[in-house]
This record gives sequence, C-alpha cells and structure tokens, in this order.
Amino acid sequence: MSGSFDPYHKWLAIPPEELPPNYYRLLALPLYESDPDVIDNAADQRMLLLRSFQAGKNAALSQQILNEVSAARVCLLNPEKRAKYDARLLHELAGSREKRSGSPTLAERQTPSPPLPPPSVPSTHVPSHSYPEQYTSPWQSGECDRSINTRNDGSQRPIREKPSGPWRDTPPRDDCAQPFGQPSLRIANVEELEVTYADGVMTVRWDWPADIDTCFVALRSDQFPLGPRDKQAHVELFGRYQYDSQGGFRYRVPPHGRIYLIVYSRLKEQDRCFWATGETSRCRKIICLGGYRKISYRITPTPPFVTSARDSEYKLVITPSDDTRLPELVLVGKDNGLPLSPSNGMVLLRVRAGTFCTPDQPYVTHFRPKDLSRHWDAKLFSADERHYEWLELLRDS
Repeated sequence: MSGSFDPYHKWLAIPPEELPPNYYRLLALPLYESDPDVIDNAADQRMLLLRSFQAGKNAALSQQILNEVSAARVCLLNPEKRAKYDARLLHELAGSREKRSGSPTLAERQTPSPPLPPPSVPSTHVPSHSYPEQYTSPWQSGECDRSINTRNDGSQRPIREKPSGPWRDTPPRDDCAQPFGQPSLRIANVEELEVTYADGVMTVRWDWPADIDTCFVALRSDQFPLGPRDKQAHVELFGRYQYDSQGGFRYRVPPHGRIYLIVYSRLKEQDRCFWATGETSRCRKIICLGGYRKISYRITPTPPFVTSARDSEYKLVITPSDDTRLPELVLVGKDNGLPLSPSNGMVLLRVRAGTFCTPDQPYVTHFRPKDLSRHWDAKLFSADERHYEWLELLRDS
C-alpha cells in the first residue's frame, strides 16, 4: 500500500478497522451468502470497478485487489471450500470478539450474542409517543403521487415516485437522543419477507419479532442499503400499528427496474435506539419490477485461432432472459482496457432497435475490429441510458 493511500477505503468503502476484509466483506456480500449467482455477480461488479483503476498510478494496487477478489470468488463458489472458510471465519470472529471491549465492531455485530433482555415498555401497551411521525424526504426529482400510507394522526401522506437516477435521501429522523443509534445482534431480524406488486404499488409484509413495534424500511435502486443511515437510500420508520391497519408497508414504485429492500427491526431502550443487522436473507430481497430483462452477451473470435485483430472476424451473441425486443445497442471497443461508456472508445457495431430475440433464438452478428491493436476489449451499452431502468447487460466470460 503506497503512502497513506488506502485502496480498500477509497475504492471499496471498507474502513481501516475492518482490514483485512473477509471474503464476504470484500465482495460486499451478506455474511455466509451461499447463492452462486449472487456471489458471481458481486465478484463481477468488484472486478469491473477495480479494472477501471488499472490505467492510473495505482495500477499495482488495483491488480493486487483484483487477485484477492478472484481468490474470494473461487473459494465462495466451491461449496466444500466455502464450508471450510465459513467455519474458520466464524471461529475468528468469535475469538476477536472475546479480545475486544467497548462498542461492537462489524465482526462483533455478525457474531451471535446473548438473547435480548425484555424492553422497558411492555409490548402489550404501545404509547403514542413511541411512534414519531413517519419520515418523508423528497426525491432528487419527481412529483408527489396519490396518498397511500397513513400518519399517526390519521391524515394521509403522499407517496413520492422516483422517475430515474440514484435515490438520494438524508437519514430518517429519530425520537432518540444522540447518538442516533447503532446495529446490535441482540435485536432479532424480521422473518419471512414477502413482496407483492400491483397497479404500481409494492406491498411488503413480514413476521414481526417478539417485543418489536417499529422497523426501518430501506430501499435502493443500485445495491442493498448499508443501514438506516445510508444517505443513498430511501428510509422510512414504520410502526406496527400502521402495518396492521394497512396490511403491510405500501409504496409506489416505478414501472421498470429493480429495488433492493431491507427491513431492520428497531428497539428503543431508555434514551438510545438500536436496530437489527439486516444481514439475513429473510429480511432482505431484490424486487424485479414489470418488464425487467437481463441480457447476456458473448464475444468470440471466428475462427477461434487468429494472429491479427485487424484481420480477424468476431461473433457477437446476445441472449435475453425472456422474449425481448431490444432497444438500440452499441458495441464499443477500446485498446488496452475496457470501455466505461459509449463515448469511451470506438463503436464497432450497432444493434438496431426493435430486434427480436429469445432465450432459444439469440441474436447473432459478426464484426471486425479494424482499427484496434491485438490488446483490446469491448463492452455492450444501451444507446439510451433510460433503458437501464429495465435492462441489465451482462457479459459472459
């Protein structure tokens, strides 16, 4: 690591106190994630980000962390290796917790703790002051829509629709004294998270833990929220009385795209509040809204053995997850690196808007990278960024 520059912190948002990161933290995965598709996609995202730094002054650091990400992918995608690694990691986290004192760190929050003591307020009686007015904050852009959720006094609050772009909100208000609060393994996570979608409204239901009467509901469009204080997430404080009266948490969502959702149990103790870690798969979910499509593509040389990129012909195969009429797509090539945008390289070919393809009948075309050297790479983009709300382009290795 050169000088004071910390690539883990600057590039991957891993603070110094969490170094060296375990494989799950390195890939930004929930602890003990076992879904191979989730692991593989997380590794691809990390590697794509790190490759963007290969051309700078920190190229050596980028390659070092790329090797670590590759090792993490190989280990976690192998069930036997992952089982051994999980057992060793659990032992290390438990051991480090015994040695530490003071406020809990990330490792401590991910290690089992003693059961939660009973709260000071019995669950059979819920005073009105336990439910502050539901948090609202406007989207960076967009207009108010019709009312769905209800305030404490019975009045309606508007649901705000996010048309496009990243979700940017400030942390939710809280009725606890400062500090705002912290995650705790003593708080049980919600269970059996279920999501339904109809007429542009998403309804979320879950099983409430005993003695829990409020939850933080956090939503993002690009990745799972990093907690109730995530400034890039939309967060609402939702009470059990609201849940019972409305039949769940209801929220108006855009017609296309994806939503990453986590529900955090919340408990107030005296002048502080705590919330659950949100690390279990039963309290988080990825919601693919209507019309969402994954498009995978592969670039292969034809014939397979070539000596010059200028004279070689390549084949592009585009395979959708469902029957799809493609928007206009642009294949961009670049010497000595991967293009980061449609303008960051040379346009090799365009796929006409309206081209129809299916999982059984993919779209196939050929091209020649005439003005590129032997060390080139290419990436497929949508010509219109608005299509990314319902379209995800994935390159097969």
